[in-house]
Amino acid sequence: MSNTDVSGTNPESLTIGNYQLVSKTRAGRTDYDYTFRADITNAGTEDALSVSADLTSLVATTTVIEGHLTFSDITAGATDTFTVRVDRRYPYNEANLSWAIDATFAGGGADDDGDGHIAVEDGGDDCDDTNPNIHPGAAEVCDGLDNDCDGQEDDGLTIDSDGDGHTTKGSCSSTKDDCDDSNPEVYPGATEILNNGIDDNCNGEVDEDTVPPKVTITSPITFTTVGSSPITVEGTVVDPDATLTVNGVNASIGGGTFSVDGITLKEGGNIITATAIDTANNVGTAHVNIHFDSTPPNENITFPQDGYVATASPITVTGSINDIVKGTVNVNNATVEVNGISASVSNNTFKFSFPETTGDFTFDFTFEATYSVTVPAEARIVLMHFLSRHLDSTTARSMALKLQNLQGRALEGISDRLKADIVNFIPLIDSNSGDLSDNK
Repeated sequence: MSNTDVSGTNPESLTIGNYQLVSKTRAGRTDYDYTFRADITNAGTEDALSVSADLTSLVATTTVIEGHLTFSDITAGATDTFTVRVDRRYPYNEANLSWAIDATFAGGGADDDGDGHIAVEDGGDDCDDTNPNIHPGAAEVCDGLDNDCDGQEDDGLTIDSDGDGHTTKGSCSSTKDDCDDSNPEVYPGATEILNNGIDDNCNGEVDEDTVPPKVTITSPITFTTVGSSPITVEGTVVDPDATLTVNGVNASIGGGTFSVDGITLKEGGNIITATAIDTANNVGTAHVNIHFDSTPPNENITFPQDGYVATASPITVTGSINDIVKGTVNVNNATVEVNGISASVSNNTFKFSFPETTGDFTFDFTFEATYSVTVPAEARIVLMHFLSRHLDSTTARSMALKLQNLQGRALEGISDRLKADIVNFIPLIDSNSGDLSDNK
């Protein structure tokens, strides 16, 4: 940089001040000439040589008479005088004086920006001699410049060591949001990876898990009717670290499955809920609806009546059956067995055709509603085949009436307790006359 005039700019290291009045001379009716001595000070690190300064007035009421100062050496400070003419009718103010300083520094070049540092190309250390805020020792600020001339821009202020586009807290960047500037995979908005012990997305939480564990109840199947309580509930959980309860009963998870006993049901509809909670307190649930039916089916034998005397076979047995089901009771809802043989069930009724047989016997009925309690019911049918196949219908009817009368007389006088028991009559037929015996 050449030794050029820096008129209009005061080098920061050179200041003029400490004005002292040397003389005062009247120059006119209202004008006076004032001569002042001025000091110039060099605050820079380089010696200032051949320093000159030119004074100008910023107001018309003060006129510069002699305003050129020269200082040969300002290493320890120097002084010179200047003279100004002032109209005494107006106040004199030193702030209206402006100096333009030109200097040559010992480094061989001029300090163009006046920061006390010569440009690097002139042998100094100022990396930008056009900006007085840039020189060695200056404070680094966030402006994209090397303020302290150390070869780095905004060093210590903008920090993105891992190159992920996010800077750390305290940096020059406006974001300052990278919680780990040594890992390019860690920054705000990154995908959180579970179980790696790292706050991947810089939200202050490590391994946060927002996905609830998946729970499935495999047994019993929803909308099933059961006939006993308590029951066992089984299922699966997709989270080995989750804790599980089923209707408040703790259950263990092994190999992704669970089985828990002792789930008590109430009569009628029940909701079974399996609740799994993972280590992040996410909750997963599964539900099934189960119907508990412990009430026996309501049955009634409509034909034949107890004590019925049959004169022909097979015998068709009919009756009604009812249970707590949707719609009417059909074969899918209940079963009826008569002497071990299944009867047909449809529209709340059952029907059974009993094969041909002889002698006295008892029908044993078993009614079972789906998943309900099995209860027995009994009906007694007396079936008689006549020994003689040549009896006419009149004789046959007479024998049947006698049989009924015998049954009635046999029941007379029997205690109430025995009336509930099965009473079988064995009619005897006289082999000669074919008549029923009255005393048997």
